[in-house]
Amino acid sequence: MNFNYQENIKVFDIAAKKIREYVRQINPQIEEYGPISFDTDKVKQMISEDVFSQISNENIQGQDLYVFDQLLSLYSMLYLIDSMPSKMYYVEGNKSTVVASNPNEAMMIAMRADKVLRDFLAYMSSPFPHKINIVTINNVEFMHQLGNAYYIPGQNVVVGYTYNNQGNSTLEKDVLVHEIGHAILDQINPTATRDFHEAFADIITFLYEASNTSQVTDIQDFRKTNKISTIADNTYVSMSWGIQFARDLAGDYKYMPDIIIDPYSLSLPVSSSFYKTWADYVEMLKQRGMNPQEALAIANDKFKSIAIKAAENTRNIPNANVKDYAISILNTIDDPQIRQIFHNHIKQSGVL
Repeated sequence: MNFNYQENIKVFDIAAKKIREYVRQINPQIEEYGPISFDTDKVKQMISEDVFSQISNENIQGQDLYVFDQLLSLYSMLYLIDSMPSKMYYVEGNKSTVVASNPNEAMMIAMRADKVLRDFLAYMSSPFPHKINIVTINNVEFMHQLGNAYYIPGQNVVVGYTYNNQGNSTLEKDVLVHEIGHAILDQINPTATRDFHEAFADIITFLYEASNTSQVTDIQDFRKTNKISTIADNTYVSMSWGIQFARDLAGDYKYMPDIIIDPYSLSLPVSSSFYKTWADYVEMLKQRGMNPQEALAIANDKFKSIAIKAAENTRNIPNANVKDYAISILNTIDDPQIRQIFHNHIKQSGVL
Protein backbone atom coordinates (compact mmCIF):
# COMPACT_ATOMS: atom_id res chain seq x y z
CA MET A 1 0.00 0.00 0.00
CA ASN A 2 1.33 3.45 -0.89
CA PHE A 3 1.62 6.38 1.49
CA ASN A 4 1.77 10.04 0.59
CA TYR A 5 3.76 11.79 3.33
CA GLN A 6 1.90 15.10 3.06
CA GLU A 7 -1.45 13.33 3.36
CA ASN A 8 -0.24 11.38 6.40
CA ILE A 9 0.70 14.68 8.00
CA LYS A 10 -2.75 16.10 7.22
CA VAL A 11 -4.63 13.29 8.95
CA PHE A 12 -2.50 13.13 12.08
CA ASP A 13 -2.40 16.91 12.41
CA ILE A 14 -6.21 16.91 12.30
CA ALA A 15 -6.32 13.98 14.76
CA ALA A 16 -4.12 15.71 17.35
CA LYS A 17 -6.14 18.92 17.15
CA LYS A 18 -9.53 17.20 17.31
CA ILE A 19 -8.52 15.04 20.28
CA ARG A 20 -7.26 18.09 22.18
CA GLU A 21 -10.40 20.03 21.29
CA TYR A 22 -12.72 17.21 22.37
CA VAL A 23 -10.95 16.50 25.67
CA ARG A 24 -11.04 20.18 26.61
CA GLN A 25 -14.79 20.19 25.90
CA ILE A 26 -15.55 17.26 28.18
CA ASN A 27 -13.09 18.30 30.90
CA PRO A 28 -12.11 22.01 30.91
CA GLN A 29 -10.23 21.66 34.21
CA ILE A 30 -7.11 19.69 33.31
CA GLU A 31 -4.64 18.77 36.05
CA GLU A 32 -1.00 18.63 34.94
CA TYR A 33 0.05 15.01 34.28
CA GLY A 34 -3.43 13.79 35.30
CA PRO A 35 -4.75 11.17 32.81
CA ILE A 36 -8.21 11.90 31.37
CA SER A 37 -10.02 8.97 29.73
CA PHE A 38 -12.17 9.64 26.69
CA ASP A 39 -14.36 7.66 24.32
CA THR A 40 -12.68 7.64 20.92
CA ASP A 41 -15.83 7.03 18.84
CA LYS A 42 -16.80 10.71 18.91
CA VAL A 43 -13.24 11.80 18.12
CA LYS A 44 -12.98 9.34 15.21
CA GLN A 45 -16.17 10.79 13.78
CA MET A 46 -14.87 14.37 14.16
CA ILE A 47 -11.57 13.44 12.47
CA SER A 48 -13.27 11.63 9.58
CA GLU A 49 -15.68 14.48 8.96
CA ASP A 50 -12.86 17.02 8.90
CA VAL A 51 -10.70 14.91 6.55
CA PHE A 52 -13.57 14.22 4.14
CA SER A 53 -14.50 17.91 4.23
CA GLN A 54 -10.96 18.81 3.18
CA ILE A 55 -11.02 16.21 0.41
CA SER A 56 -14.28 17.58 -1.02
CA ASN A 57 -13.21 21.22 -0.71
CA GLU A 58 -9.75 20.85 -2.21
CA ASN A 59 -9.14 21.05 -5.92
CA ILE A 60 -6.77 18.11 -6.20
CA GLN A 61 -4.89 18.53 -9.44
CA GLY A 62 -2.54 16.19 -11.26
CA GLN A 63 -2.58 12.90 -13.04
CA ASP A 64 -5.16 10.30 -12.10
CA LEU A 65 -2.54 7.98 -10.55
CA TYR A 66 -1.19 10.77 -8.32
CA VAL A 67 -4.70 11.73 -7.18
CA PHE A 68 -5.46 8.07 -6.46
CA ASP A 69 -2.26 7.84 -4.41
CA GLN A 70 -3.29 10.89 -2.37
CA LEU A 71 -6.75 9.54 -1.68
CA LEU A 72 -5.46 6.04 -0.91
CA SER A 73 -3.04 7.51 1.58
CA LEU A 74 -5.78 9.54 3.26
CA TYR A 75 -8.04 6.50 3.57
CA SER A 76 -5.13 4.41 4.90
CA MET A 77 -4.43 6.96 7.62
CA LEU A 78 -8.12 7.11 8.48
CA TYR A 79 -8.03 3.32 8.84
CA LEU A 80 -5.21 3.67 11.37
CA ILE A 81 -7.15 6.33 13.26
CA ASP A 82 -10.25 4.11 13.21
CA SER A 83 -8.21 1.24 14.69
CA MET A 84 -7.67 3.20 17.92
CA PRO A 85 -9.16 1.39 20.92
CA SER A 86 -12.56 2.56 22.16
CA LYS A 87 -11.00 4.21 25.21
CA MET A 88 -7.81 6.26 25.30
CA TYR A 89 -6.13 8.65 27.73
CA TYR A 90 -5.08 12.26 27.38
CA VAL A 91 -2.34 13.77 29.55
CA GLU A 92 -1.22 17.38 29.48
CA GLY A 93 2.21 18.30 30.71
CA ASN A 94 3.98 21.62 30.97
CA LYS A 95 5.25 21.55 27.38
CA SER A 96 3.53 18.47 26.01
CA THR A 97 0.22 16.71 25.47
CA VAL A 98 0.02 12.93 25.08
CA VAL A 99 -2.67 10.57 23.80
CA ALA A 100 -2.09 6.87 24.54
CA SER A 101 -4.08 3.73 25.33
CA ASN A 102 -2.33 3.28 28.70
CA PRO A 103 -2.67 6.06 31.33
CA ASN A 104 0.66 5.31 33.03
CA GLU A 105 2.49 5.33 29.70
CA ALA A 106 0.82 8.63 28.79
CA MET A 107 2.07 10.19 32.05
CA MET A 108 5.58 8.82 31.57
CA ILE A 109 5.78 10.11 27.99
CA ALA A 110 4.58 13.59 29.00
CA MET A 111 7.07 13.80 31.88
CA ARG A 112 9.94 12.63 29.69
CA ALA A 113 9.03 15.05 26.90
CA ASP A 114 8.92 17.95 29.37
CA LYS A 115 12.27 16.92 30.84
CA VAL A 116 13.93 16.83 27.40
CA LEU A 117 12.50 20.23 26.49
CA ARG A 118 13.54 21.81 29.81
CA ASP A 119 17.05 20.47 29.31
CA PHE A 120 17.63 22.00 25.88
CA LEU A 121 15.42 25.09 26.00
CA ALA A 122 17.81 26.45 28.63
CA TYR A 123 20.35 26.90 25.82
CA MET A 124 17.99 28.57 23.32
CA SER A 125 17.97 32.34 22.82
CA SER A 126 14.16 32.44 22.43
CA PRO A 127 11.36 30.53 24.21
CA PHE A 128 9.57 27.49 22.82
CA PRO A 129 6.04 28.87 22.34
CA HIS A 130 4.08 25.67 21.69
CA LYS A 131 3.30 22.36 23.31
CA ILE A 132 4.44 19.18 21.58
CA ASN A 133 1.42 16.97 20.92
CA ILE A 134 2.23 13.25 21.02
CA VAL A 135 -0.27 10.76 19.59
CA THR A 136 0.39 7.01 19.85
CA ILE A 137 -1.61 4.36 18.00
CA ASN A 138 -1.32 0.64 17.40
CA ASN A 139 0.33 -0.02 14.05
CA VAL A 140 1.01 -3.54 12.80
CA GLU A 141 0.13 -3.64 9.12
CA PHE A 142 1.81 -0.38 8.15
CA MET A 143 4.85 -0.39 10.42
CA HIS A 144 7.39 -0.98 7.67
CA GLN A 145 6.01 1.94 5.66
CA LEU A 146 5.71 4.36 8.57
CA GLY A 147 8.62 3.41 10.83
CA ASN A 148 8.63 3.75 14.61
CA ALA A 149 7.63 7.41 15.00
CA TYR A 150 7.79 10.67 13.16
CA TYR A 151 7.48 14.40 13.70
CA ILE A 152 5.06 16.53 11.69
CA PRO A 153 6.91 19.69 10.58
CA GLY A 154 5.32 23.00 11.47
CA GLN A 155 2.62 21.42 13.67
CA ASN A 156 4.49 20.26 16.81
CA VAL A 157 2.92 16.81 16.48
CA VAL A 158 4.82 13.57 17.16
CA VAL A 159 3.18 10.33 16.05
CA GLY A 160 4.33 7.17 17.83
CA TYR A 161 3.33 3.54 17.44
CA THR A 162 2.93 0.36 19.39
CA TYR A 163 3.55 -3.03 17.81
CA ASN A 164 0.61 -5.35 18.43
CA ASN A 165 -0.25 -3.05 21.37
CA GLN A 166 3.24 -3.58 22.82
CA GLY A 167 6.44 -1.56 22.88
CA ASN A 168 5.22 2.04 22.66
CA SER A 169 7.89 3.64 20.46
CA THR A 170 7.77 6.95 22.33
CA LEU A 171 8.84 5.15 25.52
CA GLU A 172 11.96 3.76 23.86
CA LYS A 173 15.37 5.02 24.99
CA ASP A 174 16.02 7.33 22.06
CA VAL A 175 12.91 7.59 19.90
CA LEU A 176 11.03 10.34 21.76
CA VAL A 177 14.16 12.44 22.30
CA HIS A 178 15.03 12.21 18.59
CA GLU A 179 11.54 13.36 17.55
CA ILE A 180 11.64 16.24 20.04
CA GLY A 181 14.98 17.18 18.49
CA HIS A 182 13.09 17.69 15.23
CA ALA A 183 10.56 19.92 17.04
CA ILE A 184 13.34 22.04 18.57
CA LEU A 185 15.06 22.55 15.21
CA ASP A 186 11.71 23.28 13.57
CA GLN A 187 11.33 26.14 16.06
CA ILE A 188 14.91 27.37 15.55
CA ASN A 189 15.05 27.12 11.75
CA PRO A 190 11.79 26.13 10.00
CA THR A 191 13.50 25.84 6.59
CA ALA A 192 16.22 23.40 7.67
CA THR A 193 16.53 20.44 5.31
CA ARG A 194 15.85 16.83 6.30
CA ASP A 195 19.54 15.83 6.48
CA PHE A 196 20.18 18.79 8.83
CA HIS A 197 17.17 17.65 10.89
CA GLU A 198 18.42 14.08 11.23
CA ALA A 199 21.91 15.15 12.30
CA PHE A 200 20.56 17.64 14.84
CA ALA A 201 18.01 15.16 16.26
CA ASP A 202 20.67 12.46 16.74
CA ILE A 203 23.00 14.97 18.42
CA ILE A 204 20.23 16.04 20.80
CA THR A 205 19.52 12.36 21.51
CA PHE A 206 23.03 11.32 22.49
CA LEU A 207 23.61 14.49 24.55
CA TYR A 208 20.39 13.92 26.48
CA GLU A 209 21.27 10.28 27.17
CA ALA A 210 24.81 11.26 28.19
CA SER A 211 23.35 13.68 30.75
CA ASN A 212 22.18 10.73 32.85
CA THR A 213 25.72 10.44 34.18
CA SER A 214 24.94 7.79 36.79
CA GLN A 215 23.96 5.41 33.97
CA VAL A 216 26.95 5.97 31.70
CA THR A 217 30.01 6.39 33.90
CA ASP A 218 30.66 2.63 33.56
CA ILE A 219 31.60 3.17 29.90
CA GLN A 220 35.38 2.92 29.71
CA ASP A 221 35.93 4.68 26.39
CA PHE A 222 33.21 6.75 24.72
CA ARG A 223 35.16 6.71 21.46
CA LYS A 224 34.17 3.08 20.92
CA THR A 225 30.63 1.83 20.17
CA ASN A 226 28.56 2.04 23.36
CA LYS A 227 25.01 2.69 24.60
CA ILE A 228 25.41 6.46 24.11
CA SER A 229 26.82 6.31 20.58
CA THR A 230 24.07 3.99 19.34
CA ILE A 231 20.71 5.50 18.43
CA ALA A 232 18.08 2.90 19.29
CA ASP A 233 14.89 2.02 17.44
CA ASN A 234 11.57 0.62 18.65
CA THR A 235 12.49 -2.67 20.35
CA TYR A 236 9.69 -4.60 18.67
CA VAL A 237 10.47 -3.11 15.26
CA SER A 238 14.15 -3.95 15.74
CA MET A 239 13.31 -7.53 16.64
CA SER A 240 11.17 -7.92 13.53
CA TRP A 241 13.91 -6.44 11.34
CA GLY A 242 16.76 -8.25 13.10
CA ILE A 243 18.75 -5.12 14.06
CA GLN A 244 20.19 -3.97 17.39
CA PHE A 245 20.16 -0.23 16.75
CA ALA A 246 19.42 2.23 13.98
CA ARG A 247 22.68 4.22 13.85
CA ASP A 248 26.10 4.23 15.55
CA LEU A 249 27.66 7.68 15.92
CA ALA A 250 31.01 6.12 16.80
CA GLY A 251 31.23 4.70 13.28
CA ASP A 252 33.02 6.15 10.24
CA TYR A 253 30.95 7.74 7.49
CA LYS A 254 31.71 9.63 4.27
CA TYR A 255 29.76 12.61 3.02
CA MET A 256 28.80 11.87 -0.60
CA PRO A 257 25.84 14.11 -1.58
CA ASP A 258 26.37 13.44 -5.30
CA ILE A 259 25.77 9.72 -4.76
CA ILE A 260 23.68 9.44 -1.59
CA ILE A 261 20.28 11.08 -1.24
CA ASP A 262 19.03 9.34 1.92
CA PRO A 263 18.86 12.05 4.64
CA TYR A 264 19.96 9.68 7.41
CA SER A 265 23.09 8.67 5.47
CA LEU A 266 23.84 12.30 4.61
CA SER A 267 23.46 13.31 8.25
CA LEU A 268 25.81 10.74 9.77
CA PRO A 269 29.16 12.27 8.71
CA VAL A 270 28.21 15.41 10.68
CA SER A 271 26.45 13.86 13.68
CA SER A 272 29.23 11.26 14.08
CA SER A 273 31.93 13.96 13.80
CA PHE A 274 30.15 15.94 16.53
CA TYR A 275 29.84 12.82 18.69
CA LYS A 276 33.51 11.89 18.23
CA THR A 277 34.59 15.43 19.13
CA TRP A 278 32.48 15.22 22.29
CA ALA A 279 33.94 11.78 23.11
CA ASP A 280 37.51 13.00 22.52
CA TYR A 281 36.84 15.96 24.83
CA VAL A 282 35.42 13.72 27.59
CA GLU A 283 38.49 11.47 27.41
CA MET A 284 40.77 14.53 27.40
CA LEU A 285 39.13 15.86 30.59
CA LYS A 286 39.47 12.45 32.25
CA GLN A 287 43.17 12.37 31.34
CA ARG A 288 43.52 15.75 33.07
CA GLY A 289 42.43 14.09 36.31
CA MET A 290 38.67 14.69 36.34
CA ASN A 291 36.41 11.87 37.46
CA PRO A 292 33.98 10.58 34.80
CA GLN A 293 30.93 12.40 36.21
CA GLU A 294 32.72 15.76 36.27
CA ALA A 295 34.07 15.26 32.76
CA LEU A 296 30.63 14.34 31.42
CA ALA A 297 28.92 17.27 33.13
CA ILE A 298 31.36 19.80 31.67
CA ALA A 299 31.37 18.25 28.19
CA ASN A 300 27.59 17.91 28.07
CA ASP A 301 26.99 21.53 29.04
CA LYS A 302 29.52 22.82 26.51
CA PHE A 303 28.33 20.66 23.61
CA LYS A 304 24.61 21.29 24.22
CA SER A 305 25.36 24.99 23.95
CA ILE A 306 27.35 24.45 20.74
CA ALA A 307 24.63 22.29 19.15
CA ILE A 308 21.84 24.80 19.84
CA LYS A 309 23.82 27.98 19.06
CA ALA A 310 25.17 26.53 15.82
CA ALA A 311 21.61 25.71 14.73
CA GLU A 312 20.48 29.22 15.63
CA ASN A 313 23.32 30.64 13.55
CA THR A 314 21.86 29.01 10.42
CA ARG A 315 18.62 31.02 10.61
CA ASN A 316 19.71 33.39 7.85
CA ILE A 317 20.62 30.55 5.48
CA PRO A 318 17.64 29.60 3.28
CA ASN A 319 17.06 25.81 3.34
CA ALA A 320 20.18 25.23 5.41
CA ASN A 321 21.49 21.68 4.96
CA VAL A 322 23.71 19.43 7.05
CA LYS A 323 26.90 20.86 5.54
CA ASP A 324 25.76 24.37 6.49
CA TYR A 325 25.22 23.07 10.02
CA ALA A 326 28.70 21.56 10.13
CA ILE A 327 30.26 24.86 9.07
CA SER A 328 28.14 26.69 11.64
CA ILE A 329 29.31 24.29 14.37
CA LEU A 330 32.91 24.97 13.39
CA ASN A 331 32.33 28.73 13.55
CA THR A 332 30.41 28.50 16.83
CA ILE A 333 33.06 26.60 18.81
CA ASP A 334 35.12 29.14 20.76
CA ASP A 335 37.61 26.68 22.27
CA PRO A 336 40.53 26.37 19.78
CA GLN A 337 41.35 22.82 20.86
CA ILE A 338 37.76 21.59 20.44
CA ARG A 339 37.48 23.43 17.13
CA GLN A 340 40.58 21.69 15.81
CA ILE A 341 39.31 18.28 16.91
CA PHE A 342 35.97 18.86 15.18
CA HIS A 343 37.72 20.21 12.09
CA ASN A 344 39.82 17.06 11.87
CA HIS A 345 36.80 14.75 12.16
CA ILE A 346 34.62 16.71 9.74
CA LYS A 347 37.45 16.90 7.20
CA GLN A 348 38.08 13.17 7.46
CA SER A 349 34.39 12.55 6.80
CA GLY A 350 34.58 14.54 3.56
CA VAL A 351 32.22 17.36 4.58
CA LEU A 352 35.00 19.98 4.21
